[in-house]
Amino acid sequence: MHTFVFKFIRELCNSHSIEYFKEESLNAVFGKYIKFLIANKLIESDMSEKILRYSIQVIQAFNDIRNNKSLAHDNPVLNYQESILIFNNVSSTIKFIQSIEEKYKFSLGEKESGKWDDSL
Repeated sequence: MHTFVFKFIRELCNSHSIEYFKEESLNAVFGKYIKFLIANKLIESDMSEKILRYSIQVIQAFNDIRNNKSLAHDNPVLNYQESILIFNNVSSTIKFIQSIEEKYKFSLGEKESGKWDDSL
């Protein structure tokens, strides 16, 4: 999941021409993306901004889980309840970002791909 999130954020940065370096941490790249959201007024509340900024730390901490408490390496696996908490938190952040991206595309006049055309 950590690898997916890093790739996901990098792809978003690419799609918005946000510069980053391959060596930069997930924190740095995600921070640049959040700055883009704020600069383009795609986030309305301070609370959403704070949650996204906190999510940077949550997602970065997931790297430790992947390396030390998952089947990615020969480790004991994290308990079910905490695994679900982590997965749900990260998934909620991704879903929120996807909704912002859809709203942004719509505001630019782009049609959503894979959706039914209402005019039929």
